[in-house]
Amino acid sequence: MRSFRLPGQDYGSPGLGYDPSREEHVVVCLGYTRLCLVTGEYAMECAVWPLRDLRPRTLASPPPIPVAVYLPPVHVGGKMYWPGISGSGAAADAAAILVFDISTETFEVVPAPPVLLDADGGDRMILAELAGKLCAVHLSVNTETMTVWSKSAEGWRENVIELGQWPEFSPRTTELVMPMAVDPMDGQILLDTGKALGYYGTRSRSLETVYSLKSQQIGDGDNGDDMLFIATVCEDSLLRPYDRMDRVR
Repeated sequence: MRSFRLPGQDYGSPGLGYDPSREEHVVVCLGYTRLCLVTGEYAMECAVWPLRDLRPRTLASPPPIPVAVYLPPVHVGGKMYWPGISGSGAAADAAAILVFDISTETFEVVPAPPVLLDADGGDRMILAELAGKLCAVHLSVNTETMTVWSKSAEGWRENVIELGQWPEFSPRTTELVMPMAVDPMDGQILLDTGKALGYYGTRSRSLETVYSLKSQQIGDGDNGDDMLFIATVCEDSLLRPYDRMDRVR
């Protein structure tokens, strides 16, 4: 295992993607060298480097729109995605998504789904990868709902999840609730808040909590209110599973 650090100014959250043309994993990271949301003036850089030799490069062409770099980008099918941010400048566009093609190292801008964010700033739009598709997730504080828009060739498909009856997963009472994965068998959606994990049934419209820090007794009178966990979805095993037959022999 090797550690690395980006040169130059501070960058945002890095994303790990895959270049199918070279058959290698690539780290992609965007960073601001200048940003003013009042005037809309900004300057950005994009750093990319393969994990084979960890030699970073800064691309000559910067991203065409300002985006949210505090969350890691989403990787789907050899491309990285960032949500645009709002502002008064002509370049700012919260209704757009920035796309980076890892193989060609080029940017493009695609329209986001028709999400209407509340003027008070309580709503959020984030991106996620579910069942191999790009999804835009709209979290509404007022309605306590999560609207998941999945991208297809025909456009965006909408699915609304009402979370008001489950306070541990409601956008009104949690800092951030993220859809992590979709069960290919029954379509259940795994939701993560950093404090609780639960499966939401799209057919039954019910939610089953599978893990919660609130129910864990950490210490004397401490039930984990100030703690967070990091959930990860793994498609491949990094370690050989324990084999009971080896012990029997």
